[in-house]
Amino acid sequence: MNTRVLLRAAAVATLLTTIGHLTGSPHLLGSLWDPTNAQQGSDVVRAMQAYRFETMGFETSVFSFYSGFGWQLGAYLLGHAIFIWLLADISSALSAVKLRVIIGVFFLEFLAATLLALLTWKSFWIPAAANGVAAAFLAAAWIAGRPHTAESGSGLMNREE
Repeated sequence: MNTRVLLRAAAVATLLTTIGHLTGSPHLLGSLWDPTNAQQGSDVVRAMQAYRFETMGFETSVFSFYSGFGWQLGAYLLGHAIFIWLLADISSALSAVKLRVIIGVFFLEFLAATLLALLTWKSFWIPAAANGVAAAFLAAAWIAGRPHTAESGSGLMNREE
């Protein structure tokens, strides 16, 4: 597979991760996130909603922080999906070195997210798997985007812009 196709696959995987993440939002209509089927889960949610504190001049709750950070992470994931999709469009216009640097940064980010999900949420495997799929496509795109040296001497240095 070529780099463009692999980047598109990584973008789609990231978009699916975004949809999955936002579907779990406690404020989303028809949310799959419903701890009310277990009394302990309901107690935790009520405690998060009840504990209020002041920060930066506003009164808020732990639940509001939790929800807000979830939406913020969803926005970052959506931005990543769009950026990776657009990177696929311009991948042929970039030098191999520049392209691999950008892909490498995204790969390391998704790899770290995968490892953190595995280490911190041992029973929370869905984010690890979702981020792992995107990381795998990015790793494959990084490998596919390596510079090729031709006999004519157009090596790595000659491909730089």
